[in-house]
Amino acid sequence: MQGLARPSDRRPPLPRPLTPFVGRERELADLRRLLADPDCRLLTLVGPGGFGKTRLALQAAAQVAGSEHEPCFVDLPAVRAPGRLAQAIADALGLPLAGAAPPSAQLISHLREKRCLLVLDNFEHLLDLDAAPAEAIAFLGDLLEAAPGVKALVTSREALNLLGEWRYPVGGLSFPPAGPAPAPVETYGAVQLFVQAARRVSPDFSPADEADGIARLCRMVEGMPLALELAAAWTRTLTCAAIADEIAGGAELLHANLRNLPEHHRSVQAIFRQTWERLTAEEQTVFARLAVFRAGFEVAAALPVAGATLPILGALLDKALLQRDADGRYSLHELLRQFAEARLAETPDLAAETRARHADYYADYLKGWQADMQGGQQAAAIRHIAANLDNIRAAWGWLVENADLDGLQKAAYALHYYFQFQSRYREGAETFAQAARSLAARHPPGPVLAEALVYQGWFCIRLGQFATARTVLEQSRSILESLDLPAPAGTGRDPVNALGLLAVVVGDYDEARRLGEAARRTHAANDDAGNLMDAHYVLTSAALAQGEYNAARRHAQQAYALSQSLNDRWMMAYILNDLGSVARALGDYAQAREHFQASYDLRLAFNDPEGMAVALSHLGRVARLQNDYAGARTLYTRSCALYRDLNDRGGLASALLGMGEAAMQTGDWEAARDALRQALQIAVEIEWRPFALTCLVAAAELWRRTGDLEQAVPVLTLAARHPGADRETREAAAAGLVDLMEALPPERFAAAQAQAAPEPDQRLAPIAQAVLAMLATPRPAAAPPPTPARRPGPALAEPITERELEVLRLVAQGLKNQEIADRLVITRGTVRVHINNLYRKLDVNNRVQAVGRARALGLL
Repeated sequence: MQGLARPSDRRPPLPRPLTPFVGRERELADLRRLLADPDCRLLTLVGPGGFGKTRLALQAAAQVAGSEHEPCFVDLPAVRAPGRLAQAIADALGLPLAGAAPPSAQLISHLREKRCLLVLDNFEHLLDLDAAPAEAIAFLGDLLEAAPGVKALVTSREALNLLGEWRYPVGGLSFPPAGPAPAPVETYGAVQLFVQAARRVSPDFSPADEADGIARLCRMVEGMPLALELAAAWTRTLTCAAIADEIAGGAELLHANLRNLPEHHRSVQAIFRQTWERLTAEEQTVFARLAVFRAGFEVAAALPVAGATLPILGALLDKALLQRDADGRYSLHELLRQFAEARLAETPDLAAETRARHADYYADYLKGWQADMQGGQQAAAIRHIAANLDNIRAAWGWLVENADLDGLQKAAYALHYYFQFQSRYREGAETFAQAARSLAARHPPGPVLAEALVYQGWFCIRLGQFATARTVLEQSRSILESLDLPAPAGTGRDPVNALGLLAVVVGDYDEARRLGEAARRTHAANDDAGNLMDAHYVLTSAALAQGEYNAARRHAQQAYALSQSLNDRWMMAYILNDLGSVARALGDYAQAREHFQASYDLRLAFNDPEGMAVALSHLGRVARLQNDYAGARTLYTRSCALYRDLNDRGGLASALLGMGEAAMQTGDWEAARDALRQALQIAVEIEWRPFALTCLVAAAELWRRTGDLEQAVPVLTLAARHPGADRETREAAAAGLVDLMEALPPERFAAAQAQAAPEPDQRLAPIAQAVLAMLATPRPAAAPPPTPARRPGPALAEPITERELEVLRLVAQGLKNQEIADRLVITRGTVRVHINNLYRKLDVNNRVQAVGRARALGLL
């Protein structure tokens, strides 16, 4: 347990505006009171665009930070469909949605027991989309109903009309009334904001000289913050009275991209129009083209996409049309971006060219990170790609829409690995399925389609969608073979390797070895280190499943050497898990723990929750084997929590199995029964046969320990005979049958065993369902079983006979059962009995473990 760091909270802080907050004292007091009211679960700040709803919401949220409802900011303008609301919230929470369930169901499951304040900004954007806005509103209602600890603070230009919605209208900042002012002009919020903005562009601005003009201007825009910011940008060239005159002269409304703008808010449109008309033709073109960016952009992107030079960007900053954060990243206020987008749409050819440039830039951007995603700069690549993810998504959508072969090929590799590194399996599967459909519809089958399909296949394996994975991977392989093309060089690009790993997962180990060996020969001949590493990884997995630990270690070591040559630290973590599994199987628990800890540390550096969860499960198993059952349950609990957040059902099932086995060791039968039931249920639902068989053996061990001996016999018989079971599972089942054979009368043992005959593959589903039903039924405490429960310890509870010791020595020499029988002049059946007795007495599951434990006890 020591030395194991916990993953950090991935939730980003609230955005911090660069300028001070002014005014709104009354509004903030109201919002504090409302947010503290337990009955106020959905609070909507309603008002026209540009009235400072976002800034007010952020200030209110900042005041509750540190309370039981910790705030999380969700920026919605980049969401392009109502169905993406759940993904946007998950992104803001730092929650990768990795499972096969819809994102909405995954997010609700994650937040069901959580307490937080979701600040959902610009919700009206979802209401403006062509798709029915009811979908987004319904999801928000479902989320709040299912997660009683969640509150939502929404900003929107119109109410959501949800049951339980509390509405708070947001107007402008306070401004001086016409006629005699009851308070000094400088005490009004609108005046304070205007003066603050004016001094940013004109440091020598003197409000005392223009008090009347400022007051008139503030009244004309009714204290609207955005209008004040824009108006202040002209104080370098116009007096405040002249600015007010310009506003009064403008009457044009934005009607194409603004919803329900009241007549008395026409003044802000005048500011937009006046500001637009005062731009040079070049500035107008650049400003319009900047509308293609989502969630901001860097200077390096502005020139190739929009033709924006630093002087032009500076001019747009001066006119308050752009914002720049402390990191030098530029952004447009969403209302301004919509205005610019409308201007761009007036010239369709320019709009199409700009979007194509945007897509090309981000395709090249991803291509530029390709080498780093495989090599030593993986963490840096992840950070940079994450900062531009909304732009990348928009660019990918354009490339897919136009079936752009060159752009998709440039972008695919790095984007695939980004989704892998961040456990975004569902988004990855959907992203590449979308590309594959577009390419198949617009182009003959080619290498770009083959690559999209292989990436989709990897993600489908992650999601437990094995049938879909097989289909798309076979399509990918068929395309390459028909074109007589090798798989592209690099990790994860050969469909044969992916098919090999899929074969391991479904228990077809001979096929896995055949595919892995074919890939190994191909990529060794091509000197393709990345795909060769994958081939050795597949061969490692197959050898581990079949109990061939020396072969598994040899392939793992070769894979690890290749990962070192590539400086692929992400893949190193996977291979370290395999090396740890080999060491564990051989009884070297100290080395196993060292490997698993190193894997965890690597994944922690990536902030990769899936990788951390895998390593935690492995560490939990080592702790259990070393009799540290409390430590094991703690590790498994942490692993389960991570898997649940990810909605990774396969990983969760593995951790639950470990939890059940650890509970069994301490006699906590109810906890063991519940964990095993959940693990088996998941295995049945995702059709993970090898793991389902492992769960059945664990359930049988639970019954054996609690005295339900006859219930265990058919289950163990099935597992011992099933071709899809891995070697450890088969040997554990065989050892359990030997124990039961000794404990039960022969006729009762035979009758129970007959329930598993004749075809094990056909019996798996009904026996699994019967076991699930039994595990779900509370059972009274049974009498202790007549056979001793296996509990590892420093001494043997039952001594080993001389003949068993003779057999053990020959096993240590590597002799097979028939060779031992010939050497000792006994039957092969007798050798099997002696070996099963050794397994039981040494509390091990296979020959390698028996030899390792015997050496540790000084028997060899």
